[in-house]
Amino acid sequence: MDFLHSQHDSCLSKKSNEGHLPQILPPNSIHFLDQFPVGYHPYILDVVDVKTNGHCGYRVVAAELGMGEESWVVVRMNLLKELSQWRQECVELFGGDERYEYLKKSLLVDHMSMVPTANTLSFVLCISSFNFVRHLYLQARTDKWMTIPDMGYVIANRYNVLFVSLSMIQSLTIFPLRTQAPSNFSHY
Repeated sequence: MDFLHSQHDSCLSKKSNEGHLPQILPPNSIHFLDQFPVGYHPYILDVVDVKTNGHCGYRVVAAELGMGEESWVVVRMNLLKELSQWRQECVELFGGDERYEYLKKSLLVDHMSMVPTANTLSFVLCISSFNFVRHLYLQARTDKWMTIPDMGYVIANRYNVLFVSLSMIQSLTIFPLRTQAPSNFSHY
């Protein structure tokens, strides 16, 4: 996922990148480059590798917006606000109330929406204190994972960014629907 943007919410604590040019890495040193269609390889400057615990899509958004990947909860809450504020528009965009409500619920996470990973179960056999292990190796249930393109539209609108999703199956670019697309692009 790559975000190209010029403006952010005033509430974001983004470091200034003025005068900072992106560091272009040699193609053979970019991790996971083989996960992208070959035609895009010359244009990929870097790949953000985040923790994989079911919140990874939201971690990427937080990291690319300069908030740090641990701010994934803030991203989820901002997207929930976006859905709520623009409810009717989103209902129409997503094809009805049922899909809208599903997406809204997918953004809400708590300890009940977390499940143990295979690592947790193997450690439970070795460690008597399950509570300690449980907090270390929980991941979000699949119904809490980011869905693209649905959340791509919400992200593009909330943060006024171009949302680009590259995939071996289908690549797409999503523009903000209510504002003019950013004209000054920054690469991170």
